[in-house]
Amino acid sequence: GTDERFFQEMAENIGLRSDVIDLSVDAVRAALADGRPVVAHVGPGTFSRLGHYLVLTALTDDGKVIINDSYSVENSSHTWDVDHIVSESIALYAYSRA
Repeated sequence: GTDERFFQEMAENIGLRSDVIDLSVDAVRAALADGRPVVAHVGPGTFSRLGHYLVLTALTDDGKVIINDSYSVENSSHTWDVDHIVSESIALYAYSRA
């Protein structure tokens, strides 16, 4: 499996800044509003039996989140409530140019 250090170390290697953000709806909304994609490390639940990583890319006009889920085209094809993603998250990482 992929260790969460991968996301921080690889970000630096390609000229990005990676910040651990609070496990909160407000932190996710703020990062996405600033144009910073968020990687969500989710535990067992909707997206995986064991754990998985999702990329949260943007908010819709109605406040839902658009995701890229490498495990599921179906999950990636619709929007999600931010609080649902946060409730299943173990850690959140926001990215920007260094």
